Amino acid sequence: MLATLPAALVPGQAAPEPWAPLDEARRLLAAAPDEARADLLARLDTLARALRAHPAPLQWLHGDAQVNNARALRADPAASVWLDWEDACRGPLEWDLAGLVGAGRIFGGPEQAWAEAALAGWCEQGPPIDTALLDACIEARALFVVAWTGWMGADRPGRRERLAARLAWLQQRGQAGVAAAALIPAASPRRP
Repeated sequence: MLATLPAALVPGQAAPEPWAPLDEARRLLAAAPDEARADLLARLDTLARALRAHPAPLQWLHGDAQVNNARALRADPAASVWLDWEDACRGPLEWDLAGLVGAGRIFGGPEQAWAEAALAGWCEQGPPIDTALLDACIEARALFVVAWTGWMGADRPGRRERLAARLAWLQQRGQAGVAAAALIPAASPRRP
């Protein structure tokens, strides 16, 4: 499904700025009242600089490619459609793949098994991915979700626990996660 996404978009449609979700996360975090905001913003800014400097090709993306936004068609269960397009943006393929595997890597359990199987399928069928870029995208996406959860409120069932788990995961990565962003290779393996 992800491989056909760029061709599915309307030609001539105005393209958002590359990496628009990073800008959106920054705006949301900057408005947050929490005392941890400065640390989260600094971390996001460090990742954003590294991600924007990466030479991976940019393309149209779903922007929120996670299992809750894909549905099988009743008429053809082997076919699927994507829902929830408001986060469509331009970036590297790894951003959407981070959406598929990020929550599984953060929360573990059955969600992780499905996500890793999906990634393995992509690696067998799709173009090569940059695993260091994917790792940095997973961290940036976790910050994006933290920003959105803070803005929407953590009062829905399960949301507070998932927010706490994401924050704990980010804290566990600590400076190692930010340092990992600096290790993103200067050249993408997908570049000719």
